[in-house]
Amino acid sequence: PKLNEYVIIDFQLIFDSISKIIIQYFDDKSKHGPHLADKTLFKQKGLINASVLRNVSGCLEKDELVSLLQHRHIISKIETTNTNASKMEKTNNTMFFMPCVLPKAKLSSDQSRNSSCLLVLFDHGYCPVGLFCAATTRLIAKHKWRVTKGEDQYRNKINFYCTCSEISYNVIFSAFSTHYEICLTGKLVPKVKYMIYKDIDAVFGKVCEDMKYPPPSYGFYCPGES
Repeated sequence: PKLNEYVIIDFQLIFDSISKIIIQYFDDKSKHGPHLADKTLFKQKGLINASVLRNVSGCLEKDELVSLLQHRHIISKIETTNTNASKMEKTNNTMFFMPCVLPKAKLSSDQSRNSSCLLVLFDHGYCPVGLFCAATTRLIAKHKWRVTKGEDQYRNKINFYCTCSEISYNVIFSAFSTHYEICLTGKLVPKVKYMIYKDIDAVFGKVCEDMKYPPPSYGFYCPGES
């Protein structure tokens, strides 16, 4: 059967698969499993090769676990930069981004207070568990946002690089305990800001619906607020 024909009652299947991946990549004493360079890439950048995901698929077919993790907003495919690679090489070297395994950044609620930053707020006063990583993977998968190369990435702070109307800009997406911040840098023309906010609203609408959370509200810091 195809993946959309399965009825998954117990999501322990996903948890077990992710646990296998994390054990493989974080066990530095093991002589088996991924190479040291691959382990470093996974722990520091959250990047993992598709072949590893296929090897821990358990009772699912090799590509079904990948599709399931993508559907649940746990991983997102990263575009390959080798345009000259053959179709087979691209398939074997496909990389996925898994932000939930990244280290956590130390963020201060007073470090920005930038009135141009869009705030994502929730009625109950705190951010739902898992929503930040889910929103991150969907921004990459459905809205073509790119993770900035060379920048440190964290499971609560992602640096994105986007292009709109031939204008390049950076977006810093941060998760605090009570809210999220989307801060823009670069030439902030109205059209760019509109496109970013439109993407954010679409993403949170979808992931909140999928994860059974109420939709968020949006706002900005008041100028001069301390």
